[in-house]
Amino acid sequence: MSSAAPDVPTLRELPLFAGLADAELAAIGANLTVEDHAPGTHVFRRGDQGDALYVVLAGQVAIENRAVRRSELVALCGAGGWFGELALLTGAPRTADARTTVPTTLLRVSRAAWTEASIRAPQLFARLCERLGQQLRATTELPRPARRTVLACQDAASAAAPWVGELAGSVRRQFPAREVHVLEPHDRAGLERALGAIGAPDALILVAGEAEGLADRRLERRSAREWVIEPGRGGRPRDVVRGTSSAAALARLARAVAGGQIGLALGAGGAYGFAHLGVARVLDAAGVPIDCVAGTSMGAILGSALAAGIPVSRLVAFAESAATRYRAVVLRDLDLRGPALLKGTAVLRLLAELPELESGTFEELVLPFVAVAMDLETGDEVVLDRGPLLPGIAPSFAMPGIFPHCVANGRTLIDGAMVSPVPVDWVRRLGADFVIAAQPIPPLQAHAIEPVSSLLGRTRQLLTPWPLSRLDRVLEALDASLRSFQALWFRLATAAALTADAAVQPDLERFWFLGFGSAGPIIEAGERAAEAVLPELYRTLEDRLGWRPERL
Repeated sequence: MSSAAPDVPTLRELPLFAGLADAELAAIGANLTVEDHAPGTHVFRRGDQGDALYVVLAGQVAIENRAVRRSELVALCGAGGWFGELALLTGAPRTADARTTVPTTLLRVSRAAWTEASIRAPQLFARLCERLGQQLRATTELPRPARRTVLACQDAASAAAPWVGELAGSVRRQFPAREVHVLEPHDRAGLERALGAIGAPDALILVAGEAEGLADRRLERRSAREWVIEPGRGGRPRDVVRGTSSAAALARLARAVAGGQIGLALGAGGAYGFAHLGVARVLDAAGVPIDCVAGTSMGAILGSALAAGIPVSRLVAFAESAATRYRAVVLRDLDLRGPALLKGTAVLRLLAELPELESGTFEELVLPFVAVAMDLETGDEVVLDRGPLLPGIAPSFAMPGIFPHCVANGRTLIDGAMVSPVPVDWVRRLGADFVIAAQPIPPLQAHAIEPVSSLLGRTRQLLTPWPLSRLDRVLEALDASLRSFQALWFRLATAAALTADAAVQPDLERFWFLGFGSAGPIIEAGERAAEAVLPELYRTLEDRLGWRPERL
């Protein structure tokens, strides 16, 4: 079903039209139409005439190549993304199917509308050419080297490795198509003959014992919950694999050695970030494991807690409890004479109620984790990954105007949302082979609430000694700044999330950036968004990694 042309604010938030003047957007928008599609609808099929490109306003579209027996997923296009440009520019038939996976709203740009838009704003044509160039490079790159890997497996206390069979079994359950061999060497000559007889280019070979000069890497079991993969001939870094239980550690190890680690990038967003807990709860219930995490701002707080091994159910209960107390926390932390609205000490005390955060360190975390901050003097991205956990992540959520800046190692650090609102790249650097991005920041909406009363509510009468008129002005100025930032963050975060292998973007338009009292409904919105993408996520994980949920 088609509806009226989009307005200028809607177009302004879309990455395809980013940077255009309002007059240009108004002229372009007059020629565009908005379409609503039910789940499972084909926007177009392979072979159809390519008479338009589409921009996703809300929802998700799967781009698929049809084979004899099944369709191969090429890409998932979420809010802010666009597709169909190749056929539009060339006039050739469509080369793939485009199918909606959830209720989806699309912006249709016809060939005539695109021609008119390109004349008014030539940078649009350059933007599409850049995208097509990236796609062309992806198709002409040399294939990845064969993933044949030989691991020498040992216990810390001895050369024996009686657990190798269990590891092989976990790999086979999670990666059914992966060829796995277990060798028990009696002498070097016999081991060389056995290795030579295995011809599969992607075989995973586990040697139960020493394999000096023949193994790519060495795997050592430190305890039932900790394993170390030492560097090998390929110069790979030393990896530490942990789990909250022996079964979880073994399953995570299997993904590490099979090249199928799944990472989670948690974006910034203040109170919107509570949605991360809903996403995490759905993934946990669905058996989708997380092997590493990176987070910015609120994503750093919740990401560090997940990486510390705190169960999602406990974090949800903590968030809902904190939501009932947040006004009292704000009142204790107010600092009208300081450089920011809050001192930050009460918030840190609140987070310290989680012992894993209060006494933990980055080095002791169950999962590899980093937080991201920004150097206020240079604008550089700064990764936080060493030392005590709670003071370590504090710079990542030091939002200017709300919290004072932090000083660490001689650098002045603030919230990392400006440089990495959804740290997808850092998840990949932690070793993830597949990245799920959680992007909670919604596009800017008209005020649904009055910010001062929302933040303080009935507790305002407790502030009679305070200069309330000044407080009102401070909060109103802060709200104006946050709305300006949110418009920018939405664009940056949406673009960053598009670089992940899968993305979850909850509908949070009716909430406020500082509405920490709405934790429960925001968590539920995160759950709904994650459940909507779950079927496609399962399929994409199997297509790209060969992974299936392990049934222990």
